[in-house]
Amino acid sequence: RVALWYRERGKAVFNLGLAPLSGTGPNPSLPERALAVAYRVGGAGYSFYGVRDFKNKFRPRWEPRYLCYPSLRALPRVLFAAAEIRFPGRPR
Repeated sequence: RVALWYRERGKAVFNLGLAPLSGTGPNPSLPERALAVAYRVGGAGYSFYGVRDFKNKFRPRWEPRYLCYPSLRALPRVLFAAAEIRFPGRPR
């Protein structure tokens, strides 16, 4: 309904947001391969695949987004920080 509301007002673009973990580079590193597994099997109660599948119904123009982290050791902390943005105050 929100997308239709924007279309009725002459907007040609509507941002559906991200599809987390749904892509890796052409030569994925070990962390990227691990994240690809997480994408396929999903997290606790979250279907990453389902999110992308749902959004694909609208024939979106996908644009890559990147997560940068200083070291492999820091990656879990970076992922928790990213999750905190999405789900603030949620217990871990």
